[in-house]
Amino acid sequence: MRKTQKRKAVNNSHARNFVILLSLILQAAITATFNILVAIPPIWALWKIVPLANLPASWHELLTAYRQSLPTILTENPTYLLAFDVATVFLLMFLFVISPLSGYLLRKGHGFVEPRPELKSRLERLLEPVCQAAGKNPAKFRLYVQASGDINAYAFGRRSIAVTSNAGNLLNDFQLKGVLAHEVGHLHYREGMWNILFYWLNLPILALNKVAVGIANFTYALRKTPILMLPFLPLNWMAQMLSWLTVFLLEVPRQLGKLVSSASEYRADVYAADIGFGENLLSYFKLSGEIATTSAIERETF
Repeated sequence: MRKTQKRKAVNNSHARNFVILLSLILQAAITATFNILVAIPPIWALWKIVPLANLPASWHELLTAYRQSLPTILTENPTYLLAFDVATVFLLMFLFVISPLSGYLLRKGHGFVEPRPELKSRLERLLEPVCQAAGKNPAKFRLYVQASGDINAYAFGRRSIAVTSNAGNLLNDFQLKGVLAHEVGHLHYREGMWNILFYWLNLPILALNKVAVGIANFTYALRKTPILMLPFLPLNWMAQMLSWLTVFLLEVPRQLGKLVSSASEYRADVYAADIGFGENLLSYFKLSGEIATTSAIERETF
């Protein structure tokens, strides 16, 4: 009976891992496709405005040499050439994502910094038994802190974990071990690399959204002076449509990501419990739930 239950649990685990991986690939493919669709109009316009012949001689020679170095089967067939260029872009993107530069920029963007000596010593001390139970080397992990009022932690890259400053202040050692075990679970399943990938895939569309919203707000602010606003009305309409489009392009993979997130969080919880830190994690959930309830009551009261 126990062997049958264990076999079913293993099969369910494999099925869950497969579904999560498939969903992550689908989410990445959708986001990347949206990026390509968004990039095609400005690239096409730039290509029409600045033909290849008008580029500086060094650029022209470089592009010409690049085209000549490709196999004939690619240069003679525009479809193959486009597919090859797209594949090259994705390869360069992948190499960038796994590079140290990508992790550095992500840490700067999210405010992940080196912990204070006392907090760093504490995190390293608590991470050691977690890694020992998981069969991993604690020296390979990098620990960071984020100044935030949330009680949370993040796993990113191949071996980086960040905890919020409030988590370090409010969680006791028992609870913090559970949180670290949960994040080690995310890294065990390579979810940290997916987090970096989605961060960079979403960034171009997010930047375009910010630009469109900024233009729409600027032109709308001229409404008090109709004479000034009239020439900008078409620009305002275009900016609003672009902002709505980018919101849609961000929301589709985001909703898919929510479906994946619950499964991946559960998987990390199971991992923490399997290596012996389930009670620690339950204690953390209880505390975070109590704080959330208290905050809600305070908002209603005041």
